[in-house]
Amino acid sequence: MNNVWIRDENKLTTDYGQNTSIYWYPLRNSMALLDECEVTYHALYDVLNGEATAEDYNETDSAMKLLYNDCVSLETGIKDYEVGSNTLSIENFNIEDPNFPRLYSILAGDRPCAIDTPDKSVYSVCYSQTETMESKWANLETAENEMGLRIITGKDDISAFDAFVDRWYAEGGTEITAEVQAMADAD
Repeated sequence: MNNVWIRDENKLTTDYGQNTSIYWYPLRNSMALLDECEVTYHALYDVLNGEATAEDYNETDSAMKLLYNDCVSLETGIKDYEVGSNTLSIENFNIEDPNFPRLYSILAGDRPCAIDTPDKSVYSVCYSQTETMESKWANLETAENEMGLRIITGKDDISAFDAFVDRWYAEGGTEITAEVQAMADAD
C-alpha cells in the first residue's frame, strides 16, 4: 500500500474538499530517497555547468518529485555563477527567490555530504544496554550533553573536557567501557 502512495503522491493535490484526491487521506507521505539531497546537488551543478538541462529531469513518475522544480528555479535563484567552478557563495543566491531556502540548503548545506567521502566508517560495537548502563547511563548522558553545551556556548573552555572525561569514567564510564569491551571480545 505504501508503494502505491509513494507512486501516486505527486498526483495528489493540496486542495481540501469532498471531491479532491486527499479528502479521505489523513496525511501525505513524506518519504524521500535516502540520497535525494546528494543526487539533487549533483543534478543542480550539472545544470549550472551546462552539462544537463532542467528538462532532463522532467519525469512525472520520478521518485524525486522536487528535482525538476529545483533545476528550473536555478534560473531565478542563482546569479553570477562561474561555469565549472562548482562553488557558490551567499552572494550567488537570490535571497528574494521563493526557492532560496531549498536551493541554499542543498547547494551549501549538503555540499559536505555530496562531495566528501568518509575516510573511514565507524560502527557501534554494542547496540544494547549493559548492566551498568541501565543504572548509570542517564546521568552520564546528561553530563555529556551539558558539557558539550557549555563548551559550545563558551561557558567552559575546551580544556574543561579533559576533566569531564575523568569524571565520566569515575561515575560509571570505566565499568561501561569494560562491559562493552567484554562484549566485543566475546564476538
